Amino acid sequence: DLPLQSQYYYHAGRVSDLHAASTHLRRAMASHQILAGVGYSMGAIVLSHYAVVSGANRCALDAAFSISGSLECRFQQTFLRSQQLWQPVIAHHIKTEQHLSKWGELFAERSRAAAQ
Repeated sequence: DLPLQSQYYYHAGRVSDLHAASTHLRRAMASHQILAGVGYSMGAIVLSHYAVVSGANRCALDAAFSISGSLECRFQQTFLRSQQLWQPVIAHHIKTEQHLSKWGELFAERSRAAAQ
């Protein structure tokens, strides 16, 4: 029975609050630090939406990790067809295209700067 404190009702498509928070954190951080967002379930849906609509030039995050955003993964991990068909493809793509090629050098650069 808490009164509404804002003019905005919850909507997973509205990411202005996430952008404001991550931008504020980004300004407070040292240049060698990495800002990563992690979302689970509904938070993963919001985080993924933020990363997509913001694009690489506007998103204040260096990385976004979406966990169980829109697929019941517990059943998929033991489903033989998915293990053989799409899980290896997705895992390979995430590893080579997203994490290593896209963020690997950025992480390595910031790690070297932090070590100095």
